[in-house]
Amino acid sequence: MIAPDNRRAVQSASIAFLSFAAPIAMLGVIWPDVRERFDQSLGALGIASLVYGLGRALMALNGPTLARWFGMGRAFVVVLMLLAFAVMSMALSTTWPMFLISLACVGLASGTLDSLGAGFITAIRDVGSSGLVHGAYGVGATLGPLIVIAVSSWRLALGLSGVIVIAAALVALRSQGAWPGITPDVRKTGSRPPFTPAALSLGAFCAFVGMEVTTGQWAFTQLTEGRNAGDTPAAIAVALFWGGLAVGRLALV
Repeated sequence: MIAPDNRRAVQSASIAFLSFAAPIAMLGVIWPDVRERFDQSLGALGIASLVYGLGRALMALNGPTLARWFGMGRAFVVVLMLLAFAVMSMALSTTWPMFLISLACVGLASGTLDSLGAGFITAIRDVGSSGLVHGAYGVGATLGPLIVIAVSSWRLALGLSGVIVIAAALVALRSQGAWPGITPDVRKTGSRPPFTPAALSLGAFCAFVGMEVTTGQWAFTQLTEGRNAGDTPAAIAVALFWGGLAVGRLALV
């Protein structure tokens, strides 16, 4: 049960997670048009995914630092605005290097938001909040492919996802005062965190995310190129994949 004092902050974090899931969930679905526009091979999707993944990994631990500098609520606002700029840059890219740089920036901002959200959830110690926030990510990822098939171009789809990010930033701006103070845990001098549980948890997390992202990015190409499925059924299948993950996470609420 979400504490009343944390409810607005949890809602804001959930909307933020929804917003940064949508652009990357689109990548595999828009890839046929993107690669044609920039004259890239089918396999170059692996390069694009790697660029995003490295950017996200580099910022995966920086959330606490930003929370100390700006405060949790303001940090969400700042990073969401940077994410919106990066997504819009992807939509307006005229060259392959520009697209990759913009995608890397999307990864950097996404990793920071993920880290901020994880720090917030850990601080309030509520499993239901974790399910809601991470379930919202699944909802955003489900919306991404559906937006692509609903509009006329990949640029417009990315532009609409950028609008969603801007809306999330506005929600975070209005909710700044609702965020509780986050005090980092301080270990006693000479104490060490338990290594084995931490290593196992980190390994399981990396394996799960790796399978999730790989499947989400390549499923559309596999279905259309390998199974001769139509674009619309393939995009719906990708959306259902993300939707299934969202249901599992929301079950924790």
